[in-house]
Amino acid sequence: RSWMGNRQIPIYSLMVATEPLPSDVITQIRNNQRATFQEACHLITYAQITGDNRLAIGGRGVRYKLFSRLSERSEIDNRMHSALERRAKSWFPQISQAKFEYRWGGAVALTRRWQAYLNFDRASGRAEIGGYVGDGVTLSYLVAKTLATQISNLKTQALPFIDQKIGRWEPEPIRYLAVNTGFKATVIADYEEKITNRPSVLASIIDPLINR
Repeated sequence: RSWMGNRQIPIYSLMVATEPLPSDVITQIRNNQRATFQEACHLITYAQITGDNRLAIGGRGVRYKLFSRLSERSEIDNRMHSALERRAKSWFPQISQAKFEYRWGGAVALTRRWQAYLNFDRASGRAEIGGYVGDGVTLSYLVAKTLATQISNLKTQALPFIDQKIGRWEPEPIRYLAVNTGFKATVIADYEEKITNRPSVLASIIDPLINR
C-alpha cells in the first residue's frame, strides 16, 4: 500500500448509462459505429454507444482521499453522476427525455506523469505493470500481452511503457491539496473558456504542473 501511495494513487472514474435509445436517435447523434469519444475540455469526460444502444458517459471529478484511501462511497457520488447526466443531455438534446438507468464507478491507478509502466526483472522473476488511466482496457491488454512476450523470452517490440521509470507523488498532505486543487482548476479552466471563447490562461499554467 505504501508503494501505491508513493508511485500511483486511486482516482475515481464514474459512469452513467441511459435506457436503450431508439435507432433514429442513434442515427441523429451520428455514432452508428459505436466509436468512443470525448469532449475537448480540461475535466476528463468520455462516452460510447453500447451494444444495446445505450449512451454510456463517464468522467473524473470525485475528491481524492487523503493517504490514497479507497472508498466505496466514492463509487456512487450523486453530485458527479447527476453532472454527467446533464453533460450528456447538453451534448445531445435528442436524449433530453431519456431515462438514465445505471450509475456506477471505480478507482483507476494514476501515476505522477500519467504514464503506464512495465518493469520486468528476469533474474528475480518479478514484474510490475499498471498506470492505465485514460486508456483503460485497451492499454491494460497491450501491457499484459507485452509482459507475457517478455516472460516467454520472445522478441518484444520497443514500446514507451517498457522499463518506464515512474516518478513519486508528493508526500501527504501536499499530494491531497495538489490533486484536489487540480480538479477544481480544470473546472474553472473549462468555465473560463466557455465565457471567453479563448484557450484558458489558467490551463496553460496548471497543465505543465499536472503532466510534468
